[in-house]
Amino acid sequence: MKEYRICLVGYGNIARHLSELLRNRKDFLREQYNLGFTITSISDLEGSAVAARGASLDETKLAEIVDKRGSITELAEFSPGLTSRDAIELTDADILIELTPTKPQDGQPALDHMLLAFQKGMHVVTANKGPLVTSFRTLLRASERAGKMLKFGCATAAALPTTNVAYYDLTGCQILGIRGILNGTSNYILTTMVEERLEFASALEQAQIMGIAEQDPSLDIEGIDTAIKLTILANALYNVDLTLRDAEITGIRHLSAAEVADAFVKGTPYKLIGSAIPSFEGPRVSGVTIKVAPEPVPSSDPLANVTGTAKGVVFSTDLMGSLFVSGGNSSPTGAAAAILRDLINLSREENRS
Repeated sequence: MKEYRICLVGYGNIARHLSELLRNRKDFLREQYNLGFTITSISDLEGSAVAARGASLDETKLAEIVDKRGSITELAEFSPGLTSRDAIELTDADILIELTPTKPQDGQPALDHMLLAFQKGMHVVTANKGPLVTSFRTLLRASERAGKMLKFGCATAAALPTTNVAYYDLTGCQILGIRGILNGTSNYILTTMVEERLEFASALEQAQIMGIAEQDPSLDIEGIDTAIKLTILANALYNVDLTLRDAEITGIRHLSAAEVADAFVKGTPYKLIGSAIPSFEGPRVSGVTIKVAPEPVPSSDPLANVTGTAKGVVFSTDLMGSLFVSGGNSSPTGAAAAILRDLINLSREENRS
């Protein structure tokens, strides 16, 4: 059985669900994939817990912490003030899972965490969009120099398999365009404005009360999160080097209840649509235009029926026509499952190499 040792940086909701998922699926992973995962270190803002070399953190104690929403300070190995960088240096992990908050301005400190992990001979799996949108080529070159993999399927719509569909299922095709609803929060707000006849501010407040929207929801409602995901996808799929500055972005804050209701009655509901459209010079992509804006979507468009917190994406190709993928659990569990998917695929690809 192949065993991987994990260095976990960031211990918010997704990381907690992931640690529980790895514990609950231990037998399943062994029987189905001949795989095992153990956590050797965890870091958060308070410090780090790093197991001795060859050892791992206690699964039972981690489960207790998750159950009672406790802190890693309760682990015997915890050291206050021991930074994430310290933990990456000290641990003997095979994989870094980087789950600190996204900072699209500079991608830090996650970018430094990932580069250090490659230097230490680790693979990197991440849900953190910041380093991917600011420094995708830098990370890719670092992974190639180290002979290690960079997996980021969770960063481009979590449980919705956007990156994997494009990478694997559309292999051999030219992807002529990507259009999608890639932010569940903004989609929920637009759906609620229609279903409950609410103005934008009231729909946002409801989403915040339900835990769907952050207290600072600007990344979602201003279209920035959608643009980030599309930029990452474009860089990965088209071999370009775009940043957020290259995207044209309009959010949903300005939409009134009357506008949204009127569009719905006409059969063209408003959706926050992100698109990435490449320009070709022969077979080579010469550039990609990224645009995010709310627009009325005709009922014939499959994205018109993506409601609530659901997401969806349409890939247009030269050989396979258009492929529509939708759904995906918009929750910490769904995100944790997307990271597990990346871990399993990493193992498969490593075994083939």
